[in-house]
This record gives sequence, C-alpha cells and structure tokens, in this order.
Amino acid sequence: MDENLWEKVHAIQGWFNKETASQLYDILMKTDNDISQGEWVEIGSWMGRSTAFFALLLQKKYPGKILHAIDTFQGTPNDAFHEDTIRENHFDLYQEFQKNMNNLQLPIQIHKEKSVDCHWELPISLLYLDGDHDLYYMMEEFRKFDLFLHTGSFLIMDDVPSWIGPTHLAGHISSMNNYHKIWAGANTIVFQKI
Repeated sequence: MDENLWEKVHAIQGWFNKETASQLYDILMKTDNDISQGEWVEIGSWMGRSTAFFALLLQKKYPGKILHAIDTFQGTPNDAFHEDTIRENHFDLYQEFQKNMNNLQLPIQIHKEKSVDCHWELPISLLYLDGDHDLYYMMEEFRKFDLFLHTGSFLIMDDVPSWIGPTHLAGHISSMNNYHKIWAGANTIVFQKI
C-alpha cells in the first residue's frame, strides 16, 4: 500500500485500520474489473477516516471520479461511545467530517441523510457499508442498494464479525448465488457480485 496515502488517512480519528486498508488497497488496485463504470459509495463516515481512504484510492485509480458519502452525521443510534464522544468534545460531527475532507482537498459528494431515505439511481461499482448496524435497517439498506450493484462490483462490510447486524447480513449475502466472498479480515468482509 502507498504509505503516503495511509499517513493522510491515519491522521483522522476512526477505527479503519492499516491492515484492512492494505488488503483493500491491493484488492481494488489489482482487480481486472473496470470498477470505474459505477459510483463508489460509502455508507457511514463518522469523521471521515475510511472516506479519506476510499476517496484517495479512487483518485489514484480513476482521477476525477467523486466518492459519495452517505451519513446522518449523528453517530450510531443508542451507541454510548458515539453519544459520549460527540457530547464530550462539543463538536458537530458533520463539521468535523467536512474539515477533514477539506484539509485533504478530496472530491466528495455528501448525502447528509439516512441511507434508506437517500434518493439513488446511479450504478454502483463499490459499496462500503458501515452505517447503522441494526440488522433490520441493514437488510433494508442492502435491498435498496443491491439493485444498483452490477456484475463485478465490490460490496465491503465493516464490523463483521464484531457486530450482530453486519455479521448476520454477511451470512445472508454469503448464501446468495450472485455474491462471492473474496476476502475476510479481522473485522471486514469483501464480496464481489457475480
């Protein structure tokens, strides 16, 4: 992986780690599939650590392309850590995210809303799921965005197996005939639509 890219990403608070970044970098940079035909979409951005990674990688692979970030910027509902972090630091998550993206001069299309409420009609080549971890919400989210993933698209899920919702959804996707698991790390899983 490009160490300069990681240094930019690492400066932003978040849980997206170097091991995962290295694996995703290799998978996405080395793929033979043309994953420029659809949009790259991240659901769940927090302060933008993973957003920065995907945006920087997208610029390296396909200069001029824009990453879409979908988030309410209110943290995970009923997650004490998220609520405490926002309250204790007296900051607006959305402003912190914007500051981090502006510091790196990254081209991001921000959709400040729930993913299930986001009006979407574009084909997707990469979908990163790390938003609301409620299983029923995630199932609805997946059904909505799956319609726009084409053959060869990547579906990346965070917090598998550490959270129940993402883990159950990943199990469901594994049982589907049109997705193939290509990598599973300590807390991330990557599928490709076939």
